Amino acid sequence: MSAEEFGERLCEARSRLEKKGRIGYKQVADFVREKTSRAKPHSETSVGRWFKGESFPDEVATIWALAVMFGVDPGWLAFGAASQAPSPEEMDQREAVRRQLETMRQMGPPTEATLTNKVHGLRDDLDVGDRAIRKPKLGADRKNEKDRADGSK
Repeated sequence: MSAEEFGERLCEARSRLEKKGRIGYKQVADFVREKTSRAKPHSETSVGRWFKGESFPDEVATIWALAVMFGVDPGWLAFGAASQAPSPEEMDQREAVRRQLETMRQMGPPTEATLTNKVHGLRDDLDVGDRAIRKPKLGADRKNEKDRADGSK
């Protein structure tokens, strides 16, 4: 990958996003630092050199963070061709699912009380207006109801 080609693709990616507002070098540097948990952030000068095609990031994580910020394929940003890598949106979704599964694992298996609370919570969330939520009729309840219906004719 040449720095010049990388800079052109980076400018193209930024211009697509800038329709919503100007994105400065400091914003890019801050975003990259946040996403990569880098101890020492990239300077605005370094970021400017990436956009001008004078240099390019030396870390894969930085390229990935830039791809996330601009909503482009990391392979395209780095090499000019789409990669088999998941899109930034897919990565965010996968991370959300991973965090949710980890939380569930830490909580352990659900207890009867937990499940009962969830059912009541779902019932409360339903928008049923004046209609009542009825329990399903089981076994003897169905037979008694049928007998009453037959007897009332």
